[in-house]
Amino acid sequence: MTDVSVLIASRNPGSALAGLVHSLDGQSLTAGAFEVVIVDASDDGSADRLRQLADRRVNVTVLTAGADRSDADRLETALGRATGEYAIALGQDWRLAPLALELLLDRARSTGADLVVGRVADGAVSGSTAVPDDADRVDPTPVDLTGCLGLFQRSSPRLRHEPGLDLLHPASLVMASSVVSAVGRYACATRDGGEVGSPADVSIDAARFRWSDGLLRLTVGIRVPEPRPSGLRAWLVLTQGLTEVALPAEVGPDDGDGTGDVARCLLDPATAGGGRPLDDGPWDLRLRLALPGGEITRPLPAGPPCSAVVEGRPHVLGSDGGFAQLDAGATRTSVIGRVEPSETSIVESARGILVTLEHPDVHVHGDAVLDARLLLDKFRLPARLVCRDGRARLESYVSSLAGVRVISVVAGGGKPVPTGLQLRVDGAGAVALEAVPPKAPTPPPATGADVPLAQRLRRRVPGALDPALRLLVRVPVVRRTYRLLIGR
Repeated sequence: MTDVSVLIASRNPGSALAGLVHSLDGQSLTAGAFEVVIVDASDDGSADRLRQLADRRVNVTVLTAGADRSDADRLETALGRATGEYAIALGQDWRLAPLALELLLDRARSTGADLVVGRVADGAVSGSTAVPDDADRVDPTPVDLTGCLGLFQRSSPRLRHEPGLDLLHPASLVMASSVVSAVGRYACATRDGGEVGSPADVSIDAARFRWSDGLLRLTVGIRVPEPRPSGLRAWLVLTQGLTEVALPAEVGPDDGDGTGDVARCLLDPATAGGGRPLDDGPWDLRLRLALPGGEITRPLPAGPPCSAVVEGRPHVLGSDGGFAQLDAGATRTSVIGRVEPSETSIVESARGILVTLEHPDVHVHGDAVLDARLLLDKFRLPARLVCRDGRARLESYVSSLAGVRVISVVAGGGKPVPTGLQLRVDGAGAVALEAVPPKAPTPPPATGADVPLAQRLRRRVPGALDPALRLLVRVPVVRRTYRLLIGR
């Protein structure tokens, strides 16, 4: 017996099949913990592709059904062939998010629920209004579970097991005695849909971001039609590939100018990824609003970059095309950058010259030491980013060779970032850190009237005669005459 049986009724899936298979292969639940039972009624050649899929994967079973069989009938056939303790029915155009099966199974086992429902997000409906926030107990009566997916215990006596049930609609399984839980924040599946609705007269103003106590605090200005609609709800939405996380936001009046409303939300990077840390990499930040006229999801405008190291893990809030993006793990962006000369120190010892660059703008929550690099021009030196007592500092031993070298740093991913400092070592070995002087302004290009006659004639020489001209200018007399003409 396996843990989970994934039931699919397919008919001419076309290109959707590849996306579904890819999402099944990407599950965090091991392949030995779940099986896939497909009942197919295709007549476009997809049946051969499905048989090849079953030949390559030991946990996949493909059954054939007549074209007259409905999706509900074929899912019922798949359920009869299933061996899992739990089962879940998927549409052929759905794609599971990486943690979907694991989160649903964990919630079912930890709560003893007969049914665990999860969101299915598409271009028109996010599921945020249909599925409650993460909850161990949900009253399914007032909740519209249409378009959701549900993991159910096959042997539960508190669920309906009547022939003809449409397993794609979890509500058809629920009885009064059923115990229902919900995974609401993490969208367990996605699919292509229509355009997102845009209620009239709704706008999203500038967003404010601030790290505090290891949390990212967001305040987003919103303007809605007057009178303010009742039941206005908001979520902070993080997306990365097939993964969508919707964190509930609190909507209230703006305490600043008193006009409009604001949505406030706390993002804990250690738990936002379905109760666990966010996966490494960039996450796009959006705000979702649900009003009586529909749903709107829009990207958040980027604010000033801000970095944090939370329990030893770096994060950088930056911009992607002018919209806010959180780089979890600092995979593409250095968590440190420019340094003020007043935030530096140099200590000479038997081990060498220790350079310390303080980074007070980096929010630190918890003590840690991260690997980093310090560059003198293009020469890389090992360094470490010490996060202690709420502050971050970079430490590195540097060479004492005479000269002036520009300093860049990197901790995390991305290219080295100029600090705005340079290291000066004089002939006697004295070392100093100083600001890089501003570059001299570039003189404007010379106009045609300012260019000497000889140079203008030189530029008019046809390309075919250029080799002969190069030989001619090697003659000393010709070279001296040319220099006199151009004033050199």
